[in-house]
Amino acid sequence: METYFSPLESALADLPMPPRQLYILASRKLLGGRDDGFVAAYAAELLALDAAGKAERGYVQILETCIEAFGRASNAARGRERRGPVPA
Repeated sequence: METYFSPLESALADLPMPPRQLYILASRKLLGGRDDGFVAAYAAELLALDAAGKAERGYVQILETCIEAFGRASNAARGRERRGPVPA
């Protein structure tokens, strides 16, 4: 399981503690068994949302940020599925 989340943890390495620990914990619960591509998209959304909210974050705000990043990554993945494979 640790190898699965190491790309996420690496992506979040520059965030300060304890918020980084909270992001990782909430992310693990949200992501479950998602593929590496989804994890990368989620991490990118999460970092963008974190950077946009420069204020000090509490537990609830961190959880809300994780949920919003998950929703954005899910919507993007659904959009790719609807468009289908890219023609060669």
